Amino acid sequence: MRLYLVALLVTGACLVNGERATSFQQTTPDYSNVIIRSLTDHQNIVAPKRLLRRYREDDEERAIGGGAISELATKLKGGTTNLAKKFVGINKYEDQLANKLDPISVYNALTAPRLTKLTADVEKINSNNLIKKVSVIGILTARYGDVSLAKALVTAKKEAGDPVLALQIQALRKDQMTRWLKGGNSVDDVFNLLKILDDGYHMIASRKLEVLDDYIKFVNPKKYDQTSLAKTLIKTYGSEDKVLKLLEAGKKHGHMANLLEKSLLSKWAGEGQAPITAFQRLKLHLSVDDAFAADNLNKIAKYVDDFNAKNSDTKKSTLKLYTNSFGDAAVAEKLVSAMDNSAKISIAMKLQTQQLQGWINSGKSLDNMFTILKVEKQNGATSWQLDVLEKFITSKSGEQNVIETLTKQFGNTDLATFLERSSKSTTGAILQEKQFTALIGKKIRPENFMSSVFKTVPASATREQKAIAAKNLASILERASKSTAATTLQKKQFIAWINRGVEPENFLFSVFKKSIISATKEQISIKAKFKAFVPILNSE
Repeated sequence: MRLYLVALLVTGACLVNGERATSFQQTTPDYSNVIIRSLTDHQNIVAPKRLLRRYREDDEERAIGGGAISELATKLKGGTTNLAKKFVGINKYEDQLANKLDPISVYNALTAPRLTKLTADVEKINSNNLIKKVSVIGILTARYGDVSLAKALVTAKKEAGDPVLALQIQALRKDQMTRWLKGGNSVDDVFNLLKILDDGYHMIASRKLEVLDDYIKFVNPKKYDQTSLAKTLIKTYGSEDKVLKLLEAGKKHGHMANLLEKSLLSKWAGEGQAPITAFQRLKLHLSVDDAFAADNLNKIAKYVDDFNAKNSDTKKSTLKLYTNSFGDAAVAEKLVSAMDNSAKISIAMKLQTQQLQGWINSGKSLDNMFTILKVEKQNGATSWQLDVLEKFITSKSGEQNVIETLTKQFGNTDLATFLERSSKSTTGAILQEKQFTALIGKKIRPENFMSSVFKTVPASATREQKAIAAKNLASILERASKSTAATTLQKKQFIAWINRGVEPENFLFSVFKKSIISATKEQISIKAKFKAFVPILNSE
């Protein structure tokens, strides 16, 4: 009779396992044996809120050998109480297996070879056990704890270069959330499990937020949207202001908070908050650098576009949002630098076009532009200032009129000096070359350069004027060097440079204030001729 009862209990246990396995498989995607899942969740029934797995108790439980039914019967002769203990012991059994893992970090454990081996080991163990069914996620949780494992899984998923590994990690993340949910854990429970409150302002950039956000979606996917994370944190911390204070503190310490900021922006958009409100709540109006960070610039531009789509009668301008906060010059400078950033160039080009067109439409003159851009004529202009000035003139009068317009503004003399002082920048050097070309077109030659441009003679010219003349003379002679006379004059200039201590090694910088990288083809050509001329002169 006793053996009959034992057999009945064993049969019942197998049926329970079979039923649960079938039910789980119906609601769980097939990951092609990427991860072996736990076929039982009896531990959740016994301890529904058992979250942190930190203990390492000694356990006398051992795996049940495959086919050892008589041994199993002997262990079950104590009645149904011993059977229940078997189910309770699953967690402890996973602890035992976890203790056998190599002493490596959680990140090293989440590699494709190690996960594949662990999965194979779990499959083998489960195939030999009728009652105790363990899982990869259970063993890893027992070894590393929920929090460390959750954060590591987020990182591993992002860094997985192998699609198979990415699928393995994704399956493990889902398994972990399934364990939490089957354990009866709410979003608040998982918030506490992750100890987000303990992180202070560091939480804004923590991987824990991504884990929490994913769990919110996992618990109730139908009601989840991008506002869910922000609403959960506001509820937990008590108010939106408290969350914003943590956000501000975290950003001051260099943390990025894209996930939280996107959730907050989505919440404010749903509430119909104006762009200026969102801009100021994120404290972007306090720092032009923060406001022009790629993520922030794109997020705010999208927020404004979405707002305008819903409020066609009260459309707002992203450009005005920025210029009202930082001024025209600061915004113009940031837009020029944004052109070199692939993540910002699209919105930067759009905003710069709007800014230039706005100045033109409002009747701004070149004089006005020097004031707006804070250009100090006596000191020359920076690269970004020249870039904006050139684009302003081009947009207003056409590219062919840039030098003509600047000449009218300065006169040949002052323009030459202004461009020389600005020539350290690429744009300044380009404009200087354009002026030289224009002067050549006006029949200005080396012999009349000083008198025509600076109204002086070489003997009384300043060092700066001589430097400008040397650059101009070099350009003129190079363009005319096909003639014998011009070649002779060019050689004379070479001799003059040699007498001043110019050598081939320092030629570009000494004459043109350029490096080999920034020099024009014409300047490099002049250098090559100079280099070839030096040994000829020395031999003579």
